Amino acid sequence: MFGSVFSKYLHPVRETVGIYPSAHGLVYAHLCAPDDTAGVWSVSMLRRTTDVWRAEDDPGRLAALVREELARREETHLPLALALPEAAADIVQRELPAALTGEELRRALLWSIRVETEGDAHIEEKMLCCTPLTDVPPYRYWTAVMPAVQVRAVYAAFAEAGLSLQRLTVCPPGGGMLAPQIEAARAAPLPWAQTNSESETSVDEEVLPAIYAGLLFHPETPAQCYWGSTQKAISLCRCAAAAVAVLAAVLFWGIASDIGSYMTAVQARDEMRAELLLHSADQNRLEEETELRADMEERAQLLGAFLSESRPLRALLIRLGTAAGDGVRLTALNAEGQMLRIEGEAVHYAALTAMMTRLQEDAGFPDGITLERAEHERGAAGEPAHVHFVLRAAWRSEV
Repeated sequence: MFGSVFSKYLHPVRETVGIYPSAHGLVYAHLCAPDDTAGVWSVSMLRRTTDVWRAEDDPGRLAALVREELARREETHLPLALALPEAAADIVQRELPAALTGEELRRALLWSIRVETEGDAHIEEKMLCCTPLTDVPPYRYWTAVMPAVQVRAVYAAFAEAGLSLQRLTVCPPGGGMLAPQIEAARAAPLPWAQTNSESETSVDEEVLPAIYAGLLFHPETPAQCYWGSTQKAISLCRCAAAAVAVLAAVLFWGIASDIGSYMTAVQARDEMRAELLLHSADQNRLEEETELRADMEERAQLLGAFLSESRPLRALLIRLGTAAGDGVRLTALNAEGQMLRIEGEAVHYAALTAMMTRLQEDAGFPDGITLERAEHERGAAGEPAHVHFVLRAAWRSEV
């Protein structure tokens, strides 16, 4: 029993099936991994059935159709990856000031969505997969957003059908960052089986998402490209909820004789907690005001010291101080000739983006501003998190 469980994680996937519900039927792409880890994955079989499933249909019906087809070919044991139609998700392109990857990229994109929706409380209930469109500034990303409840419903439907669905995604245009791997996987001539007599004009656009889904099992494919299975987390939550319910029942049974004094103690605790929260909020507000005041005094001292030396430096510092704005603190400024290296901290990416926009519009920086590094760092004990950044620019003092 335990051997099969461990082997699932110790041995990588060698064979998989990518599935895509196209407008003409369900497309299945069988992919095989190479013998060596450096080889190219290849497509061993492509086929399409006449079963049509749309994004608004019940995921249980889709799972039943896939189960029927795989059972007919004795392939229900294979790990599956499903690429949903674009209509199943909200598709949009977004820009970020820095190149990010993994969970940091997902958090930044969700934060961007939250800013656009003015703090929508339901944004935390949504899941996102994405792929980069550019590798130079401005960094643009293709994103697909779905409610978490719909993602869980798809996984639950396949689990109830006895299928091992492990990857769920929406294929970006042209295959996104996996386009070279898709082209390599389709290099060899392959058998194509379909149950109708449709023309081959739409084959490419139907096959590509299925191959993209199968390649999600490639060890080098980043997790940001798909929504992973949450079935284990859900089952663990259910077990934990059941355990908590049992413990709660035992606890209340044991203190039934003294429930009155218990509720009094709870009420007193809640009142004390409310008072402590109010005091903590006031203290945090005072600390923030003190920090802002100290920051302003530090800026004024630095500005005064440099203004006394030369007019070009005075003009530069005035421009930097004006562009910094609220939420940005400059911590270092190095100059080598006309090249500047500006280092600082921002409370969030929005403040950093606003500062870079103002500097880009400043005539004193004719070649624009280059973001060398932007990292989200946790503050020390009692201090908020911030974004540490480094900018480079060429300064023209004659302006």
